[in-house]
Amino acid sequence: MPDQSKPWVRLSTRRFYDSPYVMADEDAVRHRSGRVHAYTALRFRVFGVAVLPIDQDGFTTLIGQYRYVPGCYTWELVRGSGPLDIDPLLTRV
Repeated sequence: MPDQSKPWVRLSTRRFYDSPYVMADEDAVRHRSGRVHAYTALRFRVFGVAVLPIDQDGFTTLIGQYRYVPGCYTWELVRGSGPLDIDPLLTRV
């Protein structure tokens, strides 16, 4: 019986973007059905961390800013990132 837990086989990879934080690859993949097509994969070099600070009076702090990609102003948690080889709970934002 074929292994049903892995329905995809990567045939080739072409990296088209590379930064200190993320890589973007176009993979040629074959599904177990036999269909071959392109699949864009984002492969992160760091993980994201979000912090919800609550002060002694029970209030929290959000950051408001205009974000280019969605094209609007958003309210956000304080965020940062950490290296993949460190426990996220030990990361400093």
